Amino acid sequence: MMGIDICFENVGGKMLDAVILNMKVHGQIAVCGMISQYNLEQLESLQNLLYLMMNRIRLDGLIASDYYHLYPKYLEMVLPLIKKGQIVHAEDIVKGLESTIVNILRRCLFDCFPI
Repeated sequence: MMGIDICFENVGGKMLDAVILNMKVHGQIAVCGMISQYNLEQLESLQNLLYLMMNRIRLDGLIASDYYHLYPKYLEMVLPLIKKGQIVHAEDIVKGLESTIVNILRRCLFDCFPI
């Protein structure tokens, strides 16, 4: 069956409504943000909440501050890996909005389908 198994939600509003409609049975949604709602005077209501029940979808809120006490343990684990070069980041900087789409397509075509 097609659909979304797990969603890490940061947008909310109409986007979350669309996600709920496309979740698989027993899917899970972790809500960590609602950027579409932050500056609204009137918050948007979700329209598809019935599907949470019908498809037995689990929806959990997540606040990063609940995990601040684990930060020292995280640093203890991750810093040696960074120093060994086992964790690296890729950075792709382009100039101008007009270059962005071209570079996204180029990256997708050549990184996803190497020649």
